[in-house]
Amino acid sequence: MQVMRRLIAKQLAFDGSAKIIASVKEAFLDFFSRYSDHNDLVNAIATHMYIAGLLQDVGELPFAQVTDVYFRPNAEEKGKLAKVIGQRAAFGLETKEFFTLACIHDALNHDNLLKTNLSFPFLAYLTAGAWKPETKPPSCLSPLAHMLDGVVDADRIDYIARDGLHTIGSRFVPSTIVEDLRHYTDKGPVFSESEPVIAFLTAYAQLWSSVYFAPENRFRVSA
Repeated sequence: MQVMRRLIAKQLAFDGSAKIIASVKEAFLDFFSRYSDHNDLVNAIATHMYIAGLLQDVGELPFAQVTDVYFRPNAEEKGKLAKVIGQRAAFGLETKEFFTLACIHDALNHDNLLKTNLSFPFLAYLTAGAWKPETKPPSCLSPLAHMLDGVVDADRIDYIARDGLHTIGSRFVPSTIVEDLRHYTDKGPVFSESEPVIAFLTAYAQLWSSVYFAPENRFRVSA
């Protein structure tokens, strides 16, 4: 969530952010039409980004690589979510994404203040890419999606630094790549220098080869 705060601050300072803000309001008009003041609209969008950054993995099961095989949402639960985000979106979700949205939806339904001040369809798009209409999401929303699920997103910046420090001894520091970030486009992030992002991607590759896909780990998962 803290990394997301820094990323969205960079994004909103970008000259092209006005188009993204307008696209969010248009795409989720039922909720964001209540904001006539520009600053209130920007703050509301930023708040959704913070919460999405905080909760995007809340539905991931413990030891998910193994337990995903046994614990899956049933048709009844999928039907409940389908009423909110659409049939195609609900039945096309991965297990983690489904449980994440189910948790968020349940939390909003049990707290009137949250339900009043947060748009579940917007959070569903941010955390799981769920899109109710039959058409594709507007490309203007893609920069926000990249910040949550992309090559260089808030979650990955956070866990690569953490996992690298405690396993392969990587000294990658999140602030280095955040400070070098200029903004996100519909294609992904744009940086002013290449060195920080190269260090980031190198650490990511080393973690996959030495930790996440280590022989011992592959054996435990297959067993």
